[in-house]
Amino acid sequence: MGAALVLNPIMVALAGATGSAVANVAGYLIGRSSHRAVESHLGHRRWYARIEVWMERRGFMTLFLFAAIPNPMFDVAGIVAGSMGYPFKRLAVACWLGKATNFILLATIASWSIPALGRIFGL
Repeated sequence: MGAALVLNPIMVALAGATGSAVANVAGYLIGRSSHRAVESHLGHRRWYARIEVWMERRGFMTLFLFAAIPNPMFDVAGIVAGSMGYPFKRLAVACWLGKATNFILLATIASWSIPALGRIFGL
């Protein structure tokens, strides 16, 4: 967030989105390479089954929303996508677009609000 004050907040957000999307590849590869283990250990969990249903119905939108909304289940969605054999390119695009949306919003809010708070508190 501090970089958004000095640098262009959009560029900071896009760089952050790229890094975050690349980091999600690990979850995807875990799911992809250990499909049977993921299914046997997590398949009985209610939240895993729910994400799997969402991925079957609207995989791209599910990944986009999980990436756009800050939540800890984003990594699980990547594991589910890998386990299901979801196409990697579609996963990468959905994750990047979701993270870009999230980070652009956060960086823009930070670039506007932090200077305003400094003026309010005389910093």
